[in-house]
Amino acid sequence: MRDDGKERAVRVLLYLYENTDETHFATIKMISEHLAAAGIPADRRTIADDIENIKRAGVGIECERSTQNRYRVASRPLSVTEIKLLIDAVQSSRFIGREDSRLLIEKLASSACAGERARLRGRLYYSERPKARSRQLFHTTDIIWRAVYEKRMICFKYFTYDSKKRRVYKHGGRVYMLSIYSVLWNNDNYYVVGYDELHGGTTTFRVDRMDGVMLTDTPARGVPAAFSERKYAKSVFDMYDGREYDAEFLCRSEAMDAVIDKFGEGAETKPHGSDKFVLSAKVAASPMFYAWLFMFSDRITIISPRSLCAEYAAYLRRAAGALYEAKKKQV
Repeated sequence: MRDDGKERAVRVLLYLYENTDETHFATIKMISEHLAAAGIPADRRTIADDIENIKRAGVGIECERSTQNRYRVASRPLSVTEIKLLIDAVQSSRFIGREDSRLLIEKLASSACAGERARLRGRLYYSERPKARSRQLFHTTDIIWRAVYEKRMICFKYFTYDSKKRRVYKHGGRVYMLSIYSVLWNNDNYYVVGYDELHGGTTTFRVDRMDGVMLTDTPARGVPAAFSERKYAKSVFDMYDGREYDAEFLCRSEAMDAVIDKFGEGAETKPHGSDKFVLSAKVAASPMFYAWLFMFSDRITIISPRSLCAEYAAYLRRAAGALYEAKKKQV
């Protein structure tokens, strides 16, 4: 048996960290039994002194006084609620594959006390939505962020899929050289933005479509002073990649949730009768905008300008024409 006061204090701290949180407590008796199982003798007094020394060292240990005082770690880097939110975010992400999701959830769960881990691990559930199959997420992401911090270029090949789900490498498999400006997350996909030497301009790449990503020794171009993550993201992702219009829309009351989801709580609206409102917003005549508008075609209608109405009508006619031609070929 050993009698090492320093080791005992460390074991007391580890036990409290492993087994207590805002809803789980430990008594001196429980700590004593844990120490005895490790071959470390301790009485109630020495354990209480150890806890006081730990508190004086700046560790947040709280005591609930009763017949048997109960102790717990007062704060952790992540609360149980925060861990649950992160686990749900990992599970819902299409970009993070199933096996990587499992590993991340295991790590998140291990940061909670022992009493919560089983329940947190039990949250491993997948909906029917697709998940990425690639296991390259961590490796690729690590290289990307190293490139950002070390101001070096990355190189890679970029691919899409053909009708048989086979990879087709862009430009015959030529290697891209990229100076990274920013990393963006949008619509459940991860993107890297930067200066592409192959095309001589700013380009966006989906990270899960980048293959063989490597860090080079070539210094990266500096981020232009005029580059704005917010403006760039809007131009690429938020329906701003076409001709812009200051438009008005007549909306039914039940469309307000959709309007706020898309334009924010600061969206400019005014009542129109008892069950409608008028929305004023800057939009772009783009397929992304038309797809959004079509989802609410019975609840949101363009009022002005007429040119936007005409462009949207022409877009719908083209879509209907393509469907008609496809049906004719099936007959």
